[in-house]
Amino acid sequence: VTPPYVLLGHSMGAVLAYEVAKAWQASGRPEPEALYVSGSRPPHLYRGEHWCAGLDDDALRAETARWSGGSRMSVQSSSPHQLALLRADLAVCRDYRWTPRAPLSCPVVAFTRTADPIATTQQMGGWADYTAGPFTHRVVTGHHFFLYEPETSDHVRSALRSHSAAPRTDDGDSQ
Repeated sequence: VTPPYVLLGHSMGAVLAYEVAKAWQASGRPEPEALYVSGSRPPHLYRGEHWCAGLDDDALRAETARWSGGSRMSVQSSSPHQLALLRADLAVCRDYRWTPRAPLSCPVVAFTRTADPIATTQQMGGWADYTAGPFTHRVVTGHHFFLYEPETSDHVRSALRSHSAAPRTDDGDSQ
């Protein structure tokens, strides 16, 4: 990745994006212009919970429907392949252990959904401790998988366009 760049992570991807930024920082590479996180507790709140451990496929489908508020994400997660991927993601979250380190210096922007049962508004506010730079916390209506909902994903695209690392069209305008 060539600077400038931003990182965006949702759910488990938020912790992954944070860890990538920290690894690059530790290796002397430039930090992202900003770290965008959504639908994820901050890293220190991952404590090895066994989310959905032992649930059969029907119960896991019901749980994803609860997370999504019945959006199309719950339909997408109904195939055996999707359930296997979800179980693998949940295992990574269960096994993740945060290592205390100095905060990033780049801005962190956190998106919280009003009805997200996985990462509450209060928990998402904890991302402020992961930056020595500016912290922005945006609360939008929706459930955990709000990025799949056009009316709320527009908020994220708008925020991303505010950075110089945003993709450009041939005429120089932000996409």
